[in-house]
Amino acid sequence: MDHLNLKRRAADIVTTANVLSGQLAQLGLPEPSFQQGLPPNLLSDAPDSNANAAKDRLLQLLDEFRALLTEPARLLSPELVSRIHGAS
Repeated sequence: MDHLNLKRRAADIVTTANVLSGQLAQLGLPEPSFQQGLPPNLLSDAPDSNANAAKDRLLQLLDEFRALLTEPARLLSPELVSRIHGAS
């Protein structure tokens, strides 16, 4: 596994989480929690905002990170997958 890629992706997640936290603090809103749920401006029908954009980016990064750790070969094109499995 490419550790630099893993660390870079994790750092991107932390950076984006900090952006989201800062945006919410500027608006005087709490961070998402299991007790309070999502602040209104992070709900799916909320208008575009910097906080909402940061939430969407964070979700995208988390999806990529999960895919990297669970099944990275599924993200490759079929041609590359057959070359990898054919070389074994």
